[in-house]
Amino acid sequence: MATKKKIKEVTPEQKTFVYVGKSYPNLVTHGEMFTNGVPERVKQLSDNNPSVAVVIIPIEELPQAIKDINRKKGKYYAAYMRTGGKINV
Repeated sequence: MATKKKIKEVTPEQKTFVYVGKSYPNLVTHGEMFTNGVPERVKQLSDNNPSVAVVIIPIEELPQAIKDINRKKGKYYAAYMRTGGKINV
C-alpha cells in the first residue's frame, strides 16, 4: 500500500515574488526577486504608491505580466507606467 505524500502548504512569506515595475533607485529594481517575503523597504514603498503593490507579483504570474508590459496593455502595464523614478524623502 502506497503512502500518500503530504503537499506542503506554502505561506506568502515562503513564495517567490518578482517586482515588474520601473526601478526606484536604491529601493527596488525591475525584475528583482524576493524569496521568503517582500522586504520592508519595498512594503513601505507600496504603502505610499498602490501601483507598486500591483507589480509585486507571484512568480507564477510573471509570463502574463511580461506579455502585458510588452503589448502595452493590461493591468500590469497600467501599473508599470505609474511606477519608477525618484522618491522625495
